[in-house]
Amino acid sequence: MISNGLEKKLLKKLSENLLMRKEEVIQFLREEEVEDAEEVFRVVMNGLVSKGLVRYVYAGESCYTITQKGMREVS
Repeated sequence: MISNGLEKKLLKKLSENLLMRKEEVIQFLREEEVEDAEEVFRVVMNGLVSKGLVRYVYAGESCYTITQKGMREVS
């Protein structure tokens, strides 16, 4: 279960886009007005990856995609 509100928002955004570049995720966090977007990115994405909700992929650059488990968590 996702406890962090920011994690939940990011997971919902990923469920809509299915794949996001690292820069797009950081931009999303900036739009959410977090203070240190790059540090928050690191912490939030590590949490989502460790829970098996998001997976890192390399598609010419660093990207993240939502897993089936992550999709079930959002719905």
